[in-house]
Amino acid sequence: MPTQKYVDVDVHPLVNAPLQTGLPGSGFFAGIRPYLTKDQQGHFDLRKQLPYPRYEIPFGNFSQDALTPSGGPPGSDPAYAVKQHLDGHDVAAAILSSLEAAYLTALPNPDDTIVLSSALNDYLIDHWLAIDPRFHLAIGVTPKDPLASAAEVRRLAANPQVVAVFLPTNDVAMGNRYFHPVYDAAQECGLPIFSHVGSGEGDFRGAAALPGGQPSHFAERRAIFSTVAQANLSSLVFEGVFERFPKLKFVFVEWGFAWAPPLMWSMDARWRALRPETPWVRRPPSEYVLERVRWSTQPLDEPAKPEHLTALLDMMQAERTLMFATDYPHWDNEFPSRVLSGIDGRLKRRIMYENALETFERLGPEIGSACAEEPVAAARS
Repeated sequence: MPTQKYVDVDVHPLVNAPLQTGLPGSGFFAGIRPYLTKDQQGHFDLRKQLPYPRYEIPFGNFSQDALTPSGGPPGSDPAYAVKQHLDGHDVAAAILSSLEAAYLTALPNPDDTIVLSSALNDYLIDHWLAIDPRFHLAIGVTPKDPLASAAEVRRLAANPQVVAVFLPTNDVAMGNRYFHPVYDAAQECGLPIFSHVGSGEGDFRGAAALPGGQPSHFAERRAIFSTVAQANLSSLVFEGVFERFPKLKFVFVEWGFAWAPPLMWSMDARWRALRPETPWVRRPPSEYVLERVRWSTQPLDEPAKPEHLTALLDMMQAERTLMFATDYPHWDNEFPSRVLSGIDGRLKRRIMYENALETFERLGPEIGSACAEEPVAAARS
């Protein structure tokens, strides 16, 4: 069957080590130990695993068909990810975002999050980026010390496979000037800010809060995740981040996107009615958002009527704002054969790879050339 290569903007690696049991963080400290000083090793030897979210998915977070040949958890073997995902699904480029970087926000000591974020980045560069040039990395930084995170951005920005800065959410809105050092470094280095669900929202003190009170179930919590992204995007607009950092892009991954058009309408209406309150916002909010913010397709909550999805894509100008993502190797991953199958032509090209190439500028023209090649028949075992 003919296949089309694409850019996958959301792939999740796990640190792999003998202590792995299938839970995120169980082998984390063993895996990154070589990247710590002797004193740091002694400090973290007291800890057995990373904090684990209290809202557990009843059947687990991973797709069982992505278990590694050795029985390791999905996403823990880069060579197998190359074979199963990159080669198996015709991926021209994949952007790695480690949710272990997000779990670090649950640690109460900012110094711990600084050290571990840096060690994790070095581990992923050595164990994943070195395996295949199609892998690219959104380096994880801690939201608990923006100055240290800015230094981490500048430390790793010279690596051409580093394409973004993964800034986990916390209880400080993304538009707050607290984060300006991170944004300054990211803009200086030409790297977009990558925001991804999974930083313990509603799980612990210091995490981003969920609206209306504490949910009882994972499904309930998952259904309202997008409200965190909405609040942060509104903060970025009205705090003037887009004016202060005119070249910086923001990518909202796995937050959904159906909420984007009505939020833009609402922000535009409030801006027009209350312009004296935020005079530094010089243009309608929707203009900033459409120019500088991008979303991922996964999770795609497809309406029952296909024409409603078509209308939604038109309302959010998907030909410039939407990028394809699988969420490999998670249980709810999505692939081109099952998602957006009714869309073709220019819009399909824009979503599948062109928007990603424009957003993550370091991906390079050779990836675009690979994606633009005529699909060829490919056998899959």
